[in-house]
Amino acid sequence: MTALIRRHLRPLFLSLDLNSVVRDSPWVEAMNWLKVVFGKKQTLSQRPLTECPKGTLPKRLRPYLLEFDESGEIIGLNAGRYEFWLCRQIRKRFQAGEFHLNNSLRHRHLSDELVPEGKKATVLAEMNIPFLHKPIKTQLRKLESELHRQWKAFNRELKQGEVETCGIR
Repeated sequence: MTALIRRHLRPLFLSLDLNSVVRDSPWVEAMNWLKVVFGKKQTLSQRPLTECPKGTLPKRLRPYLLEFDESGEIIGLNAGRYEFWLCRQIRKRFQAGEFHLNNSLRHRHLSDELVPEGKKATVLAEMNIPFLHKPIKTQLRKLESELHRQWKAFNRELKQGEVETCGIR
């Protein structure tokens, strides 16, 4: 998997300009760290473990993401596993909406979809939606009377036997 990640996912993740709705996200920090390390043509295992962003190495996965010597002391990062772990976390956060891309159609930030507060009236006027020009109570009364009329017509047709009842009597 390491070779596939290195060949296919690494260039993709390094070219993306990720933004996060979470302030001081360790995952954005980790992606930026990867960009710096790979930009210098180095590997993650060549860098000291202290550079690895805090919060991206959970305690339960430390035995798998770190390398140890015979005495059990930490030597450094298992680069392939850490990169795979990081790619999975980035994907998970994209799906959760924590990450967004500014120039993306599918992974935009929610605020890109919203109308700014000052332009709300202008946008609503441009849309020319008729029911927005009448008070809500008037609209509800009109809809209620229409529903009442339809119920009466349905009831009349049901009593006259004009409505199929699917065999239910």
